[in-house]
Amino acid sequence: MNSIAILVARVLLALLFLVSAFRQMLYHQGVEQEMAAHGMIYTPFLLGCAILIELTGSLSLILGYATLWGVLELIAFTSIATLIYYRRIVDRDKLIHVLKNLAIIGGLLMIAAVGPGTIGIDGVTSP
Repeated sequence: MNSIAILVARVLLALLFLVSAFRQMLYHQGVEQEMAAHGMIYTPFLLGCAILIELTGSLSLILGYATLWGVLELIAFTSIATLIYYRRIVDRDKLIHVLKNLAIIGGLLMIAAVGPGTIGIDGVTSP
């Protein structure tokens, strides 16, 4: 039962990043404009990096392969994105986003602590 719960947690966390990556690929021009509005430069390059991080991190979680590395890259990505996009936490909406991102980081830390479970490539044990 624990391995199923861990698998569900991994997939649900990964889904957030996977959907985000695909949306960023579909609407890359608008995303680049939003990034520039937040003071970012080299937005095509940085957006490409963000998409790559979100794809590799989410696939790592879903497959249960190199899970710790996937979790660590998603934690770093979420932390940096939070600092860039939600600096003004006196704004109620921005505070909610910061708290949501902290909850996501908490879930990722939990996966880092317990590991991928037995359902996944990292969890397969040889006879």
